[in-house]
Amino acid sequence: MLLFLRCLVYLSLCTAIDFVSSRVPPSLAQQSAMGVNRPELVLQTGHAEGVGCVAFSPDGLLLASGSADKTVKLWDPISRRELRTLAGHKAGVNAVSFRSDGRWLASGSTDGGIKFWDVTSGALLRDLRGNGAVRSVAFSHDGRWFASANDKGIKRWDLKS
Repeated sequence: MLLFLRCLVYLSLCTAIDFVSSRVPPSLAQQSAMGVNRPELVLQTGHAEGVGCVAFSPDGLLLASGSADKTVKLWDPISRRELRTLAGHKAGVNAVSFRSDGRWLASGSTDGGIKFWDVTSGALLRDLRGNGAVRSVAFSHDGRWFASANDKGIKRWDLKS
């Protein structure tokens, strides 16, 4: 009788284990074989400190990242290679944005500095001062206007003048 009860308990446990294991999600390899695409975490080692902002170029061929290490980096999102480092801010970079033609990149910093970069050459094109730590930057679609935001409000510039 005792042996019979042990077998029943064993069989119940096996059934419970089989039931639980049938609900375990498939492994990443199994998901890949099934055609399931999941976001991939890629360790980027280019910045010396934390990354606070990212932006894709309008054509999707570049990715810009801004960091507490006071730099902006341009990346090839396909190969995941660092292409260029843009240095010049005096504090961490909180915001990056590409102009709609993809030729300029704006970056905003905690020190209130806003810099415009030539994406192809990496040259600094223009330097503006915000009125406090820059939290966000954006170009208008036609590239004429530029806006930055901080804790005090929004500032707008006419880039054609």
